[in-house]
Amino acid sequence: MRLFDQNIVAESFSAELLNLVYGYELINLNSINNTYAATDLGDFANRLCFQVTYTGKQNHRTKIQDSLNKFVILGMHRDFDRCCFLFLGPKQKTYSTPFETNGKIPFDPYKDVFNLEDIVKKLPNLTDSQLDDLVTLVESKLQFQGINSSPLSINNFSELAQEIWPLIANNGRAFTSFGPNSGADTAANLRWDLELWENAKVEIILPNNRKILQLITDHGNLIPDRYRAVFDKMIAHIYAFEKHCEDPTFSYTDHQFPTLFGKIIDETCVREERRKGNVAQYEKWLSEWFQESTEVKILDAYIVGSALRGHFAGADVDLFILTGINTTEESKALVSTTENLKEDFLLKFGKPLHVMVFSVSEKGEYYNFLENVSRKKQFSQFKAA
Repeated sequence: MRLFDQNIVAESFSAELLNLVYGYELINLNSINNTYAATDLGDFANRLCFQVTYTGKQNHRTKIQDSLNKFVILGMHRDFDRCCFLFLGPKQKTYSTPFETNGKIPFDPYKDVFNLEDIVKKLPNLTDSQLDDLVTLVESKLQFQGINSSPLSINNFSELAQEIWPLIANNGRAFTSFGPNSGADTAANLRWDLELWENAKVEIILPNNRKILQLITDHGNLIPDRYRAVFDKMIAHIYAFEKHCEDPTFSYTDHQFPTLFGKIIDETCVREERRKGNVAQYEKWLSEWFQESTEVKILDAYIVGSALRGHFAGADVDLFILTGINTTEESKALVSTTENLKEDFLLKFGKPLHVMVFSVSEKGEYYNFLENVSRKKQFSQFKAA
């Protein structure tokens, strides 16, 4: 359902990076509809598209052929003459047999498959102005988490919860994406997923757990007495999980992550955000923007995601809208509009906006999706719908 924030950010960043280095005009196609389900980025002017993927090297051929098959089935050759792939990691060096495209488009894996090393090799060809733009892009889009040299100013439990929540959410995404129950369905995929899981435990979860432990230790006096037993369970989980990472034979089964801890943090953040009213400001501004900037009829709209938990660093806003759109042409026109919307929103609120658009024909998918979202805020003018 495309709820992987890191992946979405990677797609948007990749589009801007490829545009800067290669002169493309790529946009993120995931905001249109399922017409472009075989790819992530599209350049309608130069008639090329990109699939951005983390797929492991041993599964590259399968990933490429599956995507090409979808490309042909969906008739995407009518919009694009070239289908490319950007692997965010190592890429396969050679391919023993050609890929099948049913004669719809030419495909050369030695020209149409990229990874970040290929992009880096192009950097010496950029002008000084382009390199300056590249530095600006990296600094504005990528947030580097390091040790904070100055102590945090946390004055109450709500502020403590808002420091902890992004760390829990990041750990949750890591487990969902790479954990042993993440849905791998073949032995090859399972081996790759477990390798990623081991890396995620050390590189993502352990550092986040240590930050959580430090926050709890430094601000224990702010924790309400009714929550102390749950926080003690979280501390025990952190110690046990670290011991497991040091020694994989050590089982932390008796000290699993306490889900009640996550619930306490989440509900505290949501209550504080409602009190501050930031989401209400987003809703009001977005409603006015659509009324003034587009003739597309909005049937329903929800804000979901981290914005509902607070105004902390790294929080973004996810907008899901059901429109009166019926045709592919209308969907394409709306893509340009939503790109302007995201730029205006960033300038207004200093936060990234992600937009997912559903057409009338996708109404069922829209409401099925929302049924599985625990935190969501419907735009008030649609509540009677």
